[in-house]
Amino acid sequence: MNSSRIKERLLREDGLTLDKAVGICRADEESRKQMKTLNEEEQVHALRRKTQNQRTNRNEGYAKKGPSRRDHEKRESNSSFSCGKCGTTHERRNCPAYGKKCHKCKKPNHYQKFCKSKFLKSVHGLDEYSSCESDGENYFVGAVNRKTEIKENACFTSFKLQGKTVQFKIDTGAQVNILPLSIYKKLSNVKLSKTSTSLTSYSGDKLKVVGKCSLHLKDKNCEFFVTDTNQSPLLGFKASRELGLIHVIMTVQIDVHDPVKSFPKVFTGLGCLEKPYHIKIDSSVNPVINPPRKIPAALREKLKGTLKEMEDKEVIRKVDEPTDWVNSLVVVEKPKTGKLRICLDQEI
Repeated sequence: MNSSRIKERLLREDGLTLDKAVGICRADEESRKQMKTLNEEEQVHALRRKTQNQRTNRNEGYAKKGPSRRDHEKRESNSSFSCGKCGTTHERRNCPAYGKKCHKCKKPNHYQKFCKSKFLKSVHGLDEYSSCESDGENYFVGAVNRKTEIKENACFTSFKLQGKTVQFKIDTGAQVNILPLSIYKKLSNVKLSKTSTSLTSYSGDKLKVVGKCSLHLKDKNCEFFVTDTNQSPLLGFKASRELGLIHVIMTVQIDVHDPVKSFPKVFTGLGCLEKPYHIKIDSSVNPVINPPRKIPAALREKLKGTLKEMEDKEVIRKVDEPTDWVNSLVVVEKPKTGKLRICLDQEI
């Protein structure tokens, strides 16, 4: 720390600590390095301009000199171009995809639609649409996954196809069935029909649809689209329902009286504890006997009836002999029903 300027700044700081002093010194060191770099660049630019002026004076008889490289780079940076990361036309360094994360390869600074990764690592939601020559029906394929998917997170079923067991994934969000080309090639005497239907993912990637075929599963003929992809065979909503693999339940009725019927003792009366409950009292505390509180005349008869009812239900017991502890009675009338809530004031 040889700089007198830094020493003066440190002496002016209130509550200076070691960490704060180190931070100030490091900031000063970084600023000096940056200033040194800027000064070197200014010298290089000045030398370049001087050399250019000398060449201009030396070649006055020749044609007028064109724009400099720096002007060309500046003009090029301000010009718009078609970006391959976002798909729009914009100026350089103004890409809307900058800082965004691709849902396909999980890398930054480009959209999923323009991702150049070869394989998809995530679940692909697929749309199906027909060309102008087709029947115009639009379908939706909920999810097409790679074979490496964890099977605990999905529902699968197996069918026999020409003596071979093939495992299908059940997807209730899909409107069509999908069969990989690799599995179709293992089947014999299955006619493959041409189709103009194409499957497109949300990211804009198209699946190569080879054609469509009909497979006999159980007692149903199901139509499958054959695709050249490495995926599990997919059973859509319609086929899964026709094959009895799923059942649609629109409403669920719950009988609220079932618990009451199943456990009548729990919902009848107040109930009692199996064993007498022992209230633990600190032996170091002296017993207290509180005097009875005055009860309003309008509530006295109602209070007597409530106490008699509680005594009949064995909630309370009448005591005629002296006791060490006596608590005052707290009576509250319920506003809606008019019944009395009887409690003890536990405050000593």
